[in-house]
Amino acid sequence: MKKYNLAIVSALALLLVFFVGCDENEADFLDSSNIVAGEEPPGDCEIGHRTQTPGGWGAPAAGNNTGYLRDTYFDEVFPNGLTVGCGGGFTINLTSAAAVEAFLPSGGKSTSLDQDWVDPTSKDLKNTLAGHLVALTLNNHFDHYLEDFGDVVYLLCDLVLCSGEFAGKSVQQVVNQTNKILGGCASNLTIKEAVDIVSNINENFIDGQIDNGYLCCPKGTTGTLDNNVAD
Repeated sequence: MKKYNLAIVSALALLLVFFVGCDENEADFLDSSNIVAGEEPPGDCEIGHRTQTPGGWGAPAAGNNTGYLRDTYFDEVFPNGLTVGCGGGFTINLTSAAAVEAFLPSGGKSTSLDQDWVDPTSKDLKNTLAGHLVALTLNNHFDHYLEDFGDVVYLLCDLVLCSGEFAGKSVQQVVNQTNKILGGCASNLTIKEAVDIVSNINENFIDGQIDNGYLCCPKGTTGTLDNNVAD
């Protein structure tokens, strides 16, 4: 099955320091001939996936909105907090649902980090790339662990870019490369490329009600969620 019942999430998380992940296939990130680890080119993706924007994840809880999901399930989905950035560089660690709400949305110049941050607010750290990467990390993990977040066969992290220079590269590959450029480590993406791609992913399936056609389902592969911090 695609998702896990939240009743066992905490137990699983305690057993795993790092999440086993969708294949990054990093050596072939820029090789357009290698689409989804040598499988067939991507196919159309049916409606049913769900993503939320930084604004959605940063909204106060109300009814059953995204803020409610964040407050209710964050500690189970992220028992060690949410961290973006890269080992050997710099990171942002958000330790609670309240910290996520205080940070998102983060608007400002997109740039690599020059220090570590723990629970910054949107006033402390104004960085659009960081905000979108945090939102995409939330989308990936909630998609994987929350049964009703989306109702489809493929994990969000397995979906691939439909077109453009990086067609066929998976959401997880994008996340890993974006963690690197945000943290100040070597990456195959520029800041501008990362912002454009990550924001388009976050906006592709808002509320599970739309499909902007930016992502396609891969053929012949399924995966599990990778650790959200680049090595």
